[in-house]
Amino acid sequence: MGAGLRIHARALVFFSLLACAARPLFGQVVINEISAANSDRQLKRTAGAYPVPGTTPPWYADAFDDSLWKESKGPFGFGSFSGVTLGLNVSGLIQNKVPSLYLRKAFPVTTGQAASSGRLELVTRFNDGFIAFLNGVEVARRNMGNAGMYAYRDQTAFNTNFPGAPATVIDLGAASTRLRAGTNRLCIQTHNKAVTSGDFLSMADLRIAGTPVVSLVTNTTVWRYFAGVAEPSGGLIDYGLVNGLPQTATWATLGYNDSSWPEANGAFGYERATSGGLVLGTNLQSVMYGITPSLYVRTLFSATPAEAASTEPLKLTLDYDDGIIVYLNGREVARRNVGTANTITPCTALASAGHSASEDGGAVEVVTLGAANTLLAGGDNVLALQIHNNGVTSSDLIGRATLATTGATPRTLARPTDTGRFFVGTREPQAPAGDEEDETDLDEDTPDSESDWIELYNTGAEPVNLTGWSLTDDADKPRKWYFPAGSSIPAGGYLIVMATGFNIGPTDGATYLHTNFKLGKEGEYVGLVDAGGAVASAIAPAYPRQNAFHVYARTFFGSYVYGDTATPGAANAGTTFSAITPPPVFSHLGGFHAASFPLQLASPDPAAVIRYTTDGQVPSETVGTVYSAPITLTAATTVRARCFKAWQIPSDTVTHSFLIAQSAARQTLPALCVSGAPALTFYGPNASGGPANGEGIMAIKGGSYVSDLWNNLGDMNAFNMPMQNGRHAERPAGFEYYPTSGVALRTEVGLRLSGSGHARPRYRLTAAPSASFSTTDFKNKPSFNYYFRGELGESPQNYAFFPESRVTLFEDMRLRAGKNDVSNPFIKDELMRRIFLGTGQKGSRGTFVSLYINSIWKGYYNLCEHLREAFMQQQHGSAALWDVVQVGAFASGDSVHWNNTITFLRTNDLTVPATYATAQEYVDVDNIADYVLCNAYAAMWDWPNNNWVAARERAPQGRWRFYMWDAEGCFGADSRNPATYDSFIGDRDGDGVGNDTGTVRIDIGDAAATAATAPKDVRTFYTRLRSSPEFRLRFADRAQKHLFHGGCLTRESMQATYTALRDLINPIMREAIKASMNETFYNAWIVPDTRRNTFFAQLVRHGLWPATLAPEFSRHGGEVSTNDWVAISNPNGGGTVYWTANGVDPRALGGAAAGTPYTGPVQFPATATLKA
Repeated sequence: MGAGLRIHARALVFFSLLACAARPLFGQVVINEISAANSDRQLKRTAGAYPVPGTTPPWYADAFDDSLWKESKGPFGFGSFSGVTLGLNVSGLIQNKVPSLYLRKAFPVTTGQAASSGRLELVTRFNDGFIAFLNGVEVARRNMGNAGMYAYRDQTAFNTNFPGAPATVIDLGAASTRLRAGTNRLCIQTHNKAVTSGDFLSMADLRIAGTPVVSLVTNTTVWRYFAGVAEPSGGLIDYGLVNGLPQTATWATLGYNDSSWPEANGAFGYERATSGGLVLGTNLQSVMYGITPSLYVRTLFSATPAEAASTEPLKLTLDYDDGIIVYLNGREVARRNVGTANTITPCTALASAGHSASEDGGAVEVVTLGAANTLLAGGDNVLALQIHNNGVTSSDLIGRATLATTGATPRTLARPTDTGRFFVGTREPQAPAGDEEDETDLDEDTPDSESDWIELYNTGAEPVNLTGWSLTDDADKPRKWYFPAGSSIPAGGYLIVMATGFNIGPTDGATYLHTNFKLGKEGEYVGLVDAGGAVASAIAPAYPRQNAFHVYARTFFGSYVYGDTATPGAANAGTTFSAITPPPVFSHLGGFHAASFPLQLASPDPAAVIRYTTDGQVPSETVGTVYSAPITLTAATTVRARCFKAWQIPSDTVTHSFLIAQSAARQTLPALCVSGAPALTFYGPNASGGPANGEGIMAIKGGSYVSDLWNNLGDMNAFNMPMQNGRHAERPAGFEYYPTSGVALRTEVGLRLSGSGHARPRYRLTAAPSASFSTTDFKNKPSFNYYFRGELGESPQNYAFFPESRVTLFEDMRLRAGKNDVSNPFIKDELMRRIFLGTGQKGSRGTFVSLYINSIWKGYYNLCEHLREAFMQQQHGSAALWDVVQVGAFASGDSVHWNNTITFLRTNDLTVPATYATAQEYVDVDNIADYVLCNAYAAMWDWPNNNWVAARERAPQGRWRFYMWDAEGCFGADSRNPATYDSFIGDRDGDGVGNDTGTVRIDIGDAAATAATAPKDVRTFYTRLRSSPEFRLRFADRAQKHLFHGGCLTRESMQATYTALRDLINPIMREAIKASMNETFYNAWIVPDTRRNTFFAQLVRHGLWPATLAPEFSRHGGEVSTNDWVAISNPNGGGTVYWTANGVDPRALGGAAAGTPYTGPVQFPATATLKA
């Protein structure tokens, strides 16, 4: 049988099911189709076509189902544009949330119009970039990169198109080449330059030029629209949810940064009457009356785990004037007299009716909410109110909400009189835009929108009531998830159940039912159990491993196969595949090889064909060479291979980088090898000899540098990928790690370029793909982030990148180029992080590696752990979520506890021992002391206002800690700070005054640290804690530990750390830059005791070293013989030494003795911690 006939026969399997969908097969409900590995980030590429993710029709295709999109007249936008009257203000949908908006417009075309030779024109005003599709084909784009370059929903426009820009007329060619008789579709995705931008516009007309002009689409007619809160293509979206929550206002979520909102006592509102009237905690008449009808309030409260797990309903008590919307953890739970439920209500909206508060005779309303376990979280929660008046000159306004648990032990969680933060609605609430000079590089991920799902099909002629039925992914737990009472599936009908783990449904605002489990990509059991407990349908014992571009679907005969087209809610269709072809086997493993050799490839299935590439591309049916004979490798080469077989899905790609005849110096370091298509993964035309249409992570096209900053100079085809930040700027790549000894690691990763806001617009990246990066200029040597993602490859579950670390599970890592220390000495940041680890604190570990891209040596780098939530969880042995903040921007969690901590430190007297004790519930004071000690000793430059990371476990025991990061500004970097520098007061010239030009002091003084404008970084933490004599003594304890007897800041300890790093990096430096380590800073700062003596004088001057010296031990820790004796001596003129052997401080809080008076040597029969 010919190949063409076989394909046709396969397609008929699904087409037959389409024709016979109502035919009873077994008279039962069956599992008809599942999607268990969908990804909205992996792209399927076809030559000459726009890339597509997933298995469902792309959003711009005719077959795409937009029935759940909303409709409105255009234009769409927000902000001010001359001559434009907006049909829909979309600020509440996308501003401060997402940068994109998608529009679809169906329009009729006559036979004559479709045959016209007239020029088809797209007339558009846009802010800031767009891509237009006509009848499924891309026809135009501006400020969005190369034609055919995929734009994810979270991508920002590359360049700005200013609000005053006139309409652009784009010639699309002859109408006959673009239009068809009948229904046509114009689809436009518009992207803002930044999510915080104050303006946005999507406005388009389509016409056939001539006399007269033939108008086909006008911007003021009705369009379907969708804000880019999820990737619209590739998967199944529950439009009632945004990543598990009903669509809501960003400002009402727990993670919103409300640090710029004033804090005061509730209740909030205003009252014009001078006596009587509303009872307010904060009267906002002067800033609201006659100005705005709206007020936003956020109140933080805590719930216990038991309260959050309760199935009892919550009780909400409302008292308001005139309209109110109540959000609980970002979820709308009540709305009265304003706007439409579950939609964003703008700040300018008026209450639809008057309603009096209780003081004016209005009724207090009690609302029964859902079960606590569907609304609360254990720990931090936020109750948010959006209050609206029915006129800006109304005499009063108030919103009171009381939230309480119910059941046997009810408790009030939040009261109207609680302290809260408020925002007067003169504009839409938004988070602080941030400092343009901020060096932070968060690379924060936006959540994926892909979801697992299960489709059920009723093969019978009667509807089936699913009450009492269940779905499960565990054969031993058949009742894992019950269908809600009243669920049913019609005769011959379909029911979609999303396997997200959310355990919600339409009653919660969702479009679909959601199970309490997810489906595993690697395969597992799925069963449907009827009300009587019998298995009605199952994929058993397990479905096979799944693929991002295929679903697993039931055939007409009842068997299951892979399919390339998902059809949720409809009959199965598309081409089927019986299996995933097993991957090829290599005769040699990648890594260092002394000489050339013939590489052999073999397929486990003799009927399969092997295709391979040597340029980094992933082999496909049209890319790569068919393997037929051994491949002779004579130079460093990356070989990527796959197996292909008819009616099967191609195998995974196997990648091996063969580093042949590499120098001895290169072999002294681990080799980190990444591979990918040069034009898609890595490079652009800015690289010497780079791909002209390259769109890789280092691609820069067009534009120029003005004052050292890249500018597109008005060219809307120009783009700069290094200036893009986040998940959308990530590319899949092969990843191999070859340690100098031990087992290699091979997987696939998500690869991003990394860099601060300072570095990104300065990157040039002109090195040829075949050349190394610069050894002297950070603009031509970028840093990278690697993300281990299950959808791409196996994450390292038990791999010791750093043998001295307890952590062997990694989600992401940073490959540091150095920036301020790009070539020599290069080790400073790693040195400081290791010194900090020597204090006993947790911190990022690292090592030095050689980086190879497609087997080209690019340079030496510092591979280290990335200070993000996953790192915190692994290092601290925590399963909880974490707040992680870098230079004021939150990479995970939110600012609630952070702001509360700073408020507590600012507003409380820490000289009171009890208050200082309470402060320790917020802050790890030993960590603060160690962090300040290390940075101050090293006279860190560009700190403490910059280059810091802090984190806290979101749990009752969670306390804020700081972590060493970006520390190459230590020990006199660039001759900025001398060895006499005083970091505590910013004294560079040694006059003892401080605040010298270009310095930032740690101790900002109590006046600054207690002000509402106190800096939200370690300066406020340290300055306020320093006011406590208890902290000053604790600081001295830590100094005693680190500056004496082999501590991490002693000369011998720092020398050992330094020389280990120097000896590791020197061989590759000698080869790459023809020089050994520059030891100037080492000889000036570490070898002599000059810095140590100067630093001690500073500690004494600033009250951080007491007059009473610590006792001395005859042994300073370590291993001792059983029953050995340790003597304690008193270096002071008098006084009594107290000691403990259980690790407890022998001095109690406040100064009382808490240990045993020392009378003679102490004997230790077992392991103990001696303190005196």
